[in-house]
Amino acid sequence: MTGEFIVSDIMNAVITFGLPAVPLITSNIVSDEPDGRTFGRVIRRIFFPALAANSFFLLVFALYKRRDISDAFLLLCESINIIFPLAALAANLFIIGILRYGTGFVRIRKTSVPVSILVPIVVSAILIGVSSVFRRMYGLGSIELLFFHMTLPTTGANHNMTLRVITKTIIDSTVLIILPLSALSFEVKFRNKYYHITKSAAYRQAAAMLFLACGICLFIVNTGMPSYVRSLRKEPSSFYEENYIDPNGVEIAFPAQRRNLIVIFIESLETGFLPRDNGGAFSERVIPELEYLIGNAINFSAGDGPGGAHELYGTEWTCAGIAAQYSGVPLAISYLDRSGWDDYGTLETSFLPGASGLGDILSGAGYKNYFILGSEIEFGGRDKYFKTHKDTVIYDYNYFRDNSYIPEDYRVWWGIEDRKLYALAKEKIAEIAGQNDPFFVTMLTADTHPSGGYLDDEAPIIFASQYPNVLFDMSRQLNGFLEWLKEQEFYENTTVVVLGDHLYQDSSIFPDDFGIHSLSSTYDISYDGSDVANKYKRFPVNIFINSLLSAEHAKNRIFSHFDIFPALVDSIGGVYDAKGLALGRSMNKGEPTLLETLGVEHVNDALQRRSDYYDRLWREKTKDAPD
Repeated sequence: MTGEFIVSDIMNAVITFGLPAVPLITSNIVSDEPDGRTFGRVIRRIFFPALAANSFFLLVFALYKRRDISDAFLLLCESINIIFPLAALAANLFIIGILRYGTGFVRIRKTSVPVSILVPIVVSAILIGVSSVFRRMYGLGSIELLFFHMTLPTTGANHNMTLRVITKTIIDSTVLIILPLSALSFEVKFRNKYYHITKSAAYRQAAAMLFLACGICLFIVNTGMPSYVRSLRKEPSSFYEENYIDPNGVEIAFPAQRRNLIVIFIESLETGFLPRDNGGAFSERVIPELEYLIGNAINFSAGDGPGGAHELYGTEWTCAGIAAQYSGVPLAISYLDRSGWDDYGTLETSFLPGASGLGDILSGAGYKNYFILGSEIEFGGRDKYFKTHKDTVIYDYNYFRDNSYIPEDYRVWWGIEDRKLYALAKEKIAEIAGQNDPFFVTMLTADTHPSGGYLDDEAPIIFASQYPNVLFDMSRQLNGFLEWLKEQEFYENTTVVVLGDHLYQDSSIFPDDFGIHSLSSTYDISYDGSDVANKYKRFPVNIFINSLLSAEHAKNRIFSHFDIFPALVDSIGGVYDAKGLALGRSMNKGEPTLLETLGVEHVNDALQRRSDYYDRLWREKTKDAPD
């Protein structure tokens, strides 16, 4: 359905922005001029003015809706009806009419633009377009995420999402080329005299260079380069030496009857998807089953109601979010020295080998570890992490395809949609439970991945926009899977945990005034500007079901992904004398977290500083760990 969605975007774009120019173009085809000159005349007189008119119309619409240009464009395409083509037609007729035919009082004519002006405008527009899309998709200062994925395999990446990113970049860049180019290439006739907007060639050249300088500056800011460079220049930190509790040095005892653990990572699941009267941003209840679960299970929160972990540096994407909650450390690229860069790209079988995590602990306690996902395990280094921590059996898209669980040519979204993944997971978990060994199963869904999510043919259509429907169906599917688990014989001795890996990263759902991904912003579910939420806070969700945790210390806590690590151990009855594990602290025992003792800003700053101790976690088992 997502592939068809993108195709419909293109078709609707042609209807909305292309058809209004057809009468003007066809009216100019008939000409006494030689055929060789007709096409060029149409391009010169109509095509470029039509682009300028539509770009101006789109910019005005984007400003009116308080959205980014490409988001406004896609909004128009997705919500197409008779109003939008008529509005575009009116804009075309008005602006192109003046450009082409003029009036007795005002007339505009096009002049040539030299290469020295054209090149800076094009380069600047591309820089702004690429960096603004990157910023909207992944957030300000997420250049580490880009570096991380550049140095690791992108096998199995969702091509629809890639196409969407390319489409957004082209839209933004095109509008940003056409508008300043129009301003620099038209003369206006007023009272029988032509005036050029920029008056002189020198002024036009200066304006083009200023535009280029703005493009370079915005590219640097949007990609978070300044903060990244500052982090490289900061003095080394002793944060790890002072606060890291090496799990290798902690003796953990489990009950004689080992308790099974199933952790379900829901892509981008966060509290922002809740309704406003329950701390979220939506005016409708788009995840009703999940909302009930949050309120009726153990949910660690910063307040009295639903909440979750603060998203810190090095925890903002899937592999980072999983590693942080399973090993209690971030994926902090700016830490590593020059030789350390190679660790991301060249280590074939090792990923944070010195950071003993949940998989290591449970494997040592006799558990069998499994990872079930509908995408390809190699993407973003996930295979390296789970094979390092530890002895994990992988059931991914390739496994299910190669073993004939799905047709050989079957592929949707990231590989296998969640509805089919849950069915396959039931089959596999039933097999795993029949082996009579304690088991640790990790699952990872993908239907709620930005941008737009995935809706299969069985999903109900309740809301006007796609993503709320994706969330609604996700909530139903997860609840159905949990109900199945409750019916199984092994459930009584099984803890089930639902986690969000990170915050939703596309500003089309949580825009602020500039469409920038942020922790507090506004959202209108109807996309028409009539239903805007107040400011709110966003946290990745955590839900502990049928666990051995106590609710006594679950609320009014300030914590991070790292603190989920000891909570998972506590949830299956792990007993240890330490205050916590890695950078996480045992909230279940009432231990204050690092965020509570040091503050969010202090910890975030420390995470961005280079650390020799952290550097060793990528190379070897740590020694002489602090108590």
